[in-house]
Amino acid sequence: MGQLPEEVKREPVAALTAGKEGLDVLIPLIRSAFRLLVSGGVLIVEIAPGQVLQGTREFMTAGFEAIEVVKDYSGKDRVLMGRKN
Repeated sequence: MGQLPEEVKREPVAALTAGKEGLDVLIPLIRSAFRLLVSGGVLIVEIAPGQVLQGTREFMTAGFEAIEVVKDYSGKDRVLMGRKN
């Protein structure tokens, strides 16, 4: 937390301190979303650049397809998207 830029520190604490890997909130969301989405539904989440690999694995494990990583304006991987077929 101490290394984060001031503008990031204004985010909700739960979004910034979600377990050792920072994915304690995101993993259940990904799994639940897959069960709840209809065929063709898309899940889009913001993620820290260092979490993209693990986040992509979670999307794949949940069953999502057509997984994409979108970069932010500074060129960092920032958004994961996946479709339920």
